[in-house]
Amino acid sequence: MAAVELAVLDEQGTEGPATGSIDDGTRRADVQAEPERWSPSRKAVAVLALQHFSFAWNQRTVEFALVICLVILFPDSLVPSSLVALTSALAVILLSGWIGSFVDKTNRLTMVRVFLFSAYGSDASQALGHRTTLDSKSAAIVRLLLAAAVIFAAATEVIAVGHNVAFMRDWVVAIAGDDMNLLTRLNTILRRVDLVCKLVAPLFVSALTSTLSPALAVGILLAVAGVSFLFEIGWIGFTYRAFPPLAQMSRPRSPSPRADNGTASDPVSSSTRLRRIRERSLRGLRTAFEDWKTFVKMPVFLSSLAISFLYFTTLSFDGSLINYMLNVRHWQDSFIAGMRGIGVVSGLLGTALMPWLERKLGLVRAGHWSIWFQVLCLLPAVLSFYIGIRHSNQGESFPVWNSVMLLAGVLLSRIGLWSFDLVQLKELQTELDPHPRRNALTGLQYSLQSVFGAATSILTIIVSNPQNFGVTAVVSFSAVVSGAVCYAAYVKRSRHHLFHFYWPIGRKSS
Repeated sequence: MAAVELAVLDEQGTEGPATGSIDDGTRRADVQAEPERWSPSRKAVAVLALQHFSFAWNQRTVEFALVICLVILFPDSLVPSSLVALTSALAVILLSGWIGSFVDKTNRLTMVRVFLFSAYGSDASQALGHRTTLDSKSAAIVRLLLAAAVIFAAATEVIAVGHNVAFMRDWVVAIAGDDMNLLTRLNTILRRVDLVCKLVAPLFVSALTSTLSPALAVGILLAVAGVSFLFEIGWIGFTYRAFPPLAQMSRPRSPSPRADNGTASDPVSSSTRLRRIRERSLRGLRTAFEDWKTFVKMPVFLSSLAISFLYFTTLSFDGSLINYMLNVRHWQDSFIAGMRGIGVVSGLLGTALMPWLERKLGLVRAGHWSIWFQVLCLLPAVLSFYIGIRHSNQGESFPVWNSVMLLAGVLLSRIGLWSFDLVQLKELQTELDPHPRRNALTGLQYSLQSVFGAATSILTIIVSNPQNFGVTAVVSFSAVVSGAVCYAAYVKRSRHHLFHFYWPIGRKSS
């Protein structure tokens, strides 16, 4: 499917030069030749996709390896996993705005290389910690290394946010320029890469851990990460040179006022250093406050709030739902893994659906249809926790139709989720593109998403018994509905009405 997308991009994204009318060598004065629009070749887009695949693959393998390590060490508790997720979310909340400002101020190639060095350094530290922890018999050492894992997992998450802001937001927008069709296709291709890695990387890790000892599996993952690092450090330069707009377009720079006019060589007392630190901290807080105030006033904020609500959910194939399926429904690991794979395929269908919906309905209405489709799909999944369940002395039993309601609802909802994700990504890119601090504001959306991600972790810590998972399902469904209502408000503000009572076959609606 990715190959087809690349081929279509190459065929549709290239335009010949438009020329004025010329008669016997004389150009008419009222018609001027338009400059030829640059368009990436299929090879260039493949280079971009391969770069993103390498980073996303390593990110997903390390992420799933951490989950496996925590399950082995703490088989009867979700608290360590929730603690890791909560700490990572809090780190993103606090640092995403600063990361975005860093992206705004730094050379594009240098910036991505910094994130690559940081990401692989943090991943290597995590892998070494996992291996030491798995080999250790001391409870004190296990607790100490768990604390280290929490810290490095948070660092990895913040670095991944920085890479996504730089690569998925800044680079892609710069490459696409004013070509909205190209922007949609690049977003779709990179999202499909994400989904493929999300499906295949856990299977790769599971194959290693099921055939080898956990410590040896971690060692192999560490070696793979090392090879990936060496590849990416060289390949990122090749990727950068494949897209001239990345170097040609000037980056808007945020002003960086100095606290004073002194030079680095001037002697500075300790009190002066403290004063400068205090002034820089206050200036940073003022800048963050102004960024939030600007972001909240933008129309796209309602769209950002809508997708952030979708992060407050346990109705996805993550740790809490998988734990419920294993311990309450008593489904086999292989069956759950298969359902998770089907969920990723559903997400890929969503990425294929979004461009078609955009052509038929327009971008804003495509998002409206997608998010309400997700709501409708999740309704039977939530009801499955409360209807048709048989209670006996041996426990609970579930009829087949009840399990079908749960699985079909969650799996089909992935189509709407990933279609809406692509819509909202493009809305954010296009509205923030002219802003001089666009990447700092993009970082604020990651902070907003992490607020709701942290709320999910807190919810699973409070409702930690899998038998009470239905409570978290109701809360999650309420959050998705709230997101849909927020997006309806965005649609109303953007289009001044919510619904068309006809289907615009064959033409694009505004």
